[in-house]
Amino acid sequence: TQQRTGNNELSQAASIGQNDLEAFQSRSAFQIFVQAPTKQQILVTVKSSDTILELKRKIQDRLGISTDQQYLTWMGKPLIDDQFLATYDIQ
Repeated sequence: TQQRTGNNELSQAASIGQNDLEAFQSRSAFQIFVQAPTKQQILVTVKSSDTILELKRKIQDRLGISTDQQYLTWMGKPLIDDQFLATYDIQ
């Protein structure tokens, strides 16, 4: 499933069992796709405990788009820099 993110697009590239959710969110890495405005897609490894700003830094490292130039959304909601991926149920 892919979600538009304004200028970027995220999609889940991993799945988990319901019983493993808590352990997964606290320490397990997973991958998401990010689509840039140029339609270039990259795979980014993250954890549910990562902040949105940490995700933006990873995007900056890969695509060269500064964090202050990125606007990410998930499920139609803007992602706030100091929130965790788990806050938005990105897993």
